[in-house]
Amino acid sequence: MAIIYNTNYTHNPNSYLTLAVERAAKAILGADQVVVADNHTLAALAARGEHETLLCIDAQRINLPLLQRVRPAFKTLILWTFEDPFMKDFNVGNASVFDYVFTNDPSCAESYGAKGHYLPLAASLTLHERRIKPVEELDYDIFFAGTMWPNRVETLRHIITAFPQARLKLICPGNEYLPPLPSDLAELAIQRPVSHEAFIDFANASTVTLTMFRDYASHGDTSQATAPGPRFYELGLAGTAQVIEAPEAMASTYFDDVKGIALARHVGGVIAAIDSFLTNPSLRHRVAQAAQKSIKASHLYEHRLREIIEITGAEFSRRTATPPVVPARRLRVLMCTHSTKYEAAWGGVEVYQETLCSLLGRDVDFYYWLRRGNQCRLLTADGEEIERFEVPEVGWTDAMCDAPEEVAFSNAISHYNFDIVHFQHLGHHALSLLRIAKACGVGVVFSAHDFWLISSRYNLLDQSFRYDEEQAKSVVAYDIILKNAENVEYGGEQTRRAFVATMLHSVDAFLFGTEHSYTLTSEVYPILKQKNCAVLGIPSPESTLPVARKAYEPLEGRKLGVAIVGNFLRTKGADTILNLIEIAHPEHFQFHIFGAVHPEYKQVLENLKCPNVTLHGQYSMGNIESLKVADVALNLSIWPETYCISLSEAWQNGLIPIVTDVGALHDRVADGVNGFVVPLNNPSVVLARLELLRSSETLRKTMMDAISPVLWADGQVYAQKLLEIYQNVAPFKRLGFSEMQIDAGQVHLLPHASWRHQAPPRHIFDPPTTRDVAVELPEPVSDWFAIQDAEYYIDDICHLVFAEKSIADFNEAYEFHIRGWHMVPRVSASGNLYTVLLGEPDQPVIFLPCIRESRPDVMSLYPDAPRRSGFAGQAALRGKWCEGRFRIGLVNIISGRGSFALTPFQIKVEGGKIIEIMQLMPSAMRVMSDFKRVAHQDGQLRGVKQPKASRNPLEIYQEGDLEYYIDACSGLIGDPAPEVTPTGFYLKGWAFLHNLRAAGKLFVACVAENEPEIFFFGTERSVRSDVSGFFADAPLCVGFEADITFKSGFPKSMKGNYRICLVNTVKGYFGIRPLDIVVVLENNRVQSVENHDVSQGVAEHVEAMLRQSLVEKHAELAG
Repeated sequence: MAIIYNTNYTHNPNSYLTLAVERAAKAILGADQVVVADNHTLAALAARGEHETLLCIDAQRINLPLLQRVRPAFKTLILWTFEDPFMKDFNVGNASVFDYVFTNDPSCAESYGAKGHYLPLAASLTLHERRIKPVEELDYDIFFAGTMWPNRVETLRHIITAFPQARLKLICPGNEYLPPLPSDLAELAIQRPVSHEAFIDFANASTVTLTMFRDYASHGDTSQATAPGPRFYELGLAGTAQVIEAPEAMASTYFDDVKGIALARHVGGVIAAIDSFLTNPSLRHRVAQAAQKSIKASHLYEHRLREIIEITGAEFSRRTATPPVVPARRLRVLMCTHSTKYEAAWGGVEVYQETLCSLLGRDVDFYYWLRRGNQCRLLTADGEEIERFEVPEVGWTDAMCDAPEEVAFSNAISHYNFDIVHFQHLGHHALSLLRIAKACGVGVVFSAHDFWLISSRYNLLDQSFRYDEEQAKSVVAYDIILKNAENVEYGGEQTRRAFVATMLHSVDAFLFGTEHSYTLTSEVYPILKQKNCAVLGIPSPESTLPVARKAYEPLEGRKLGVAIVGNFLRTKGADTILNLIEIAHPEHFQFHIFGAVHPEYKQVLENLKCPNVTLHGQYSMGNIESLKVADVALNLSIWPETYCISLSEAWQNGLIPIVTDVGALHDRVADGVNGFVVPLNNPSVVLARLELLRSSETLRKTMMDAISPVLWADGQVYAQKLLEIYQNVAPFKRLGFSEMQIDAGQVHLLPHASWRHQAPPRHIFDPPTTRDVAVELPEPVSDWFAIQDAEYYIDDICHLVFAEKSIADFNEAYEFHIRGWHMVPRVSASGNLYTVLLGEPDQPVIFLPCIRESRPDVMSLYPDAPRRSGFAGQAALRGKWCEGRFRIGLVNIISGRGSFALTPFQIKVEGGKIIEIMQLMPSAMRVMSDFKRVAHQDGQLRGVKQPKASRNPLEIYQEGDLEYYIDACSGLIGDPAPEVTPTGFYLKGWAFLHNLRAAGKLFVACVAENEPEIFFFGTERSVRSDVSGFFADAPLCVGFEADITFKSGFPKSMKGNYRICLVNTVKGYFGIRPLDIVVVLENNRVQSVENHDVSQGVAEHVEAMLRQSLVEKHAELAG
């Protein structure tokens, strides 16, 4: 089939959709026809040329440069969007690269023009079908899982209230761009997502599963979809009774062909539907069966894919691709390296790179990727700079992931359309570049010039400069070595090797100099045994003139010439050579040092003052004729060389090599045949071999005759083999030019800058469930004692200090910050202070906890001020829910008593930034209006039927009566009295408990006169300053108002006569007062409101019912 490309993050919660589409595709097209791709693999799959069609799903995080790069490899590109209409503008902007667009929302189809088609998501038999369980096997009554969009919060709160005894399973994750959950929902819900499999299992184990659709615009103006999403179909297979709350904008036609669901348009309908399934198990079983049958008939992903195939007519079969016989242009190869011959210092790798440019110059255009300091440079083979990228400086051996270089590297590959990246060395570079190169769709070749893959100590020498091959294979041993040598914490080597092992999967071909380097590396990384690995040697640099071997000549009394070829370094055996020079007879041997001498040895050589030592300096690449002054060459490296070009150069000039018994030197030299092999760090053995050659002309001639071209790599043969490798790994389908910007995070890597520092545990990247802000009062307030009666001063908002600057000087800020002081006269305690942000009436009130600070300056002005009268708070304001203009208020809560002050300051928030600060003195009406909003952010649902007034047991208050007065009552009291309506009841007045001096909460209780039944309705408290003129102990917020809807809330039909009572709860106590008002109800509808006196029997009945509800029932539950 065509490649299925998941354009979203592969590990996001909706990644199961990719699995569902993949399984459906395999079912209808065959398993061998289906390939799933992502950002890491898409370009490489496209380069194979095996597919003509690309199906892109989701589109939420579509990588347009990547699609532009792979577009030439496909005949047909298809997009199936999953997030319309919320991301419609984004998707329409990207639609031009596609031939067909299938949208999950019908209202968006026309936005894509002729290429647009409506195609809803579906369900998968393998992922979603479950056996319908009998009632006795169910674990939960009501289940819901979903992101906490604001519309879902209110519905769930009503359901919690309506079904207080139900077994609930609520999974309600949020994010920093959504309001925090109110406390009643937060204490019941799991606020982290669960796996999709667990979601389906929870639904299957629940009597009722609730489906609610999003009504929130995270960006743009669109807040609602016009057709159901995948959950609707998935839950249809899950074996549960599904209740759906759908907005009016979502037409019922999209639900009609799925039988067995309950569709509701408002919360009352949702509660009624849930109640019908909870009370009728057989009905629940029947609807679950009907839903499964409907989904299987028409709404599986197999049905959707058949529709895509029919509409597009695209070719969905897989073909075998072959590389083009005649390439359209010369191959472009980018060599990623640590250095070039154009740098100040160079060695074997640089020689090899230059040799390749010379040998393959007719077939390949070579370029260099080089990193030095804070720059990455793209160079031609001649060293000419093409482009430069600014990047931060990293250590020579440190980097695993580095986003700036990764982005620059991918951009260079895609913009200049390279075919192959040949990694020569990763010194200075991020190890992740191997994966980045493959994600760009190029062929990847790696040359193992040393053991960089195994360790940052790429010559495999320990802290004492000793080589132990068994140690090199052990990650534990190298952890210890790195700790001792470089103070790297244990685990550093393990981290590095694990990362390299992952990166090696992205390499198409490995080049090794000898069998030793391949064998050792493959033992550490077994993945190499599954890869294309070639042991080709390393060709010597080409000379202007052919190299003629030195002919054998007897010494006849002259000194034996000994050449040391290559840079004079400790790792190249410099210490052994110095010891050798000291013990060798100066009249017998003449030493010639060809190559750059490391600074630490320059002075040593000068101090020797040996007439038999000649320093020739660094010789030019390929200019090795001067080596013929010697008879013998020393290659005494103390580390396992991977090839050693200087050995080849010595042989080519007829020199007899003496090499150490390690690595490639051991592999290449046959001891006593074409050279000598000696132990490491043993100058006396080397001297013995030199004496043997000096004293035996026959042996020297025999060994020189044994030297032949088979001992080194032939340049032309090597070039031909390498070109074949290049052609095999290069893209079969040439990709397009684009401006890709891929970093490690986009190709399944958790970015980790350096292996020298251990990655933190994965779980710290999980978002916190606690928030800096709240949308209801963070602590309970039993009484409000002061409004606009505090002394306060705001020092700064968003770090704009008002004493130093004017508001006009404010620019913008990414976080809200406030600092100042606040005290209530005659109150010596500081309490807790919260900054309150008040926006439009339809926006949540935002509470920001502040830290109290000591302010001696305030105490000097107000002697009764608390010591910690200062405050400071800070929080990020993210998401559309907290955008707009906000007034700033202050709430001070001291032992459950609160004060409120509205400041003259306002802020404007846009795009997560505070962009403006304003100052406007609030009116008295505005202060009271905002206080009312703040005071009622206590988590209580008002006017809704509830079976209890408190979650905790209460005691009857005995120290005073409940004083009250009714100002207005439906049909009975008022001037005029409010009209009696069939659906509701209105009551207004004031009430309080004497001697408590706290308003608390007031409920209207409806007590059935002929049944043991009682319901509570919360009221709104309000300021009534007139009452304190008659009662000195009357609290400030003594007023109340109740607008009751009997049908809402708890799903119990009210029928008969109900006595209206007032219940005041304060600090664990409650007081009651039955009124002379009776409401006559029939099926939750008001028949009449009547005046009935409160007899002794009525009062006793009311008290008994309330005592049972508020005291005894709580005690039973606690027991």
